[in-house]
Amino acid sequence: MNNLTDIAGSNAVVNLGLIAQADGFPLGAAARWVQAVATGVGTARVGGVNVSAIVGLPVIANGGSQFLPVQSNGENPAPYNLNALNAYIPVGCTLSVGYEPFG
Repeated sequence: MNNLTDIAGSNAVVNLGLIAQADGFPLGAAARWVQAVATGVGTARVGGVNVSAIVGLPVIANGGSQFLPVQSNGENPAPYNLNALNAYIPVGCTLSVGYEPFG
């Protein structure tokens, strides 16, 4: 499992692929699964291009972790492209993200 650098909240949307690239993982890294955990206060959200304070999979601070639902391309699970994942993180919240490389 690879872990990204913890992301401190700033009421902004960040791209997980860019965080992964800054951590030395290849741009466009594919992931078999992605897990997010939030600490502090508030609710972070993880999703696609439309993620915001009210849109996306909620990750409640100190409420356990969220696995992103398994994608499918028919018969086999499809990899997540970290560049396609964004996260909204409110002030007072820190998001930790781990993923299992695909392949």
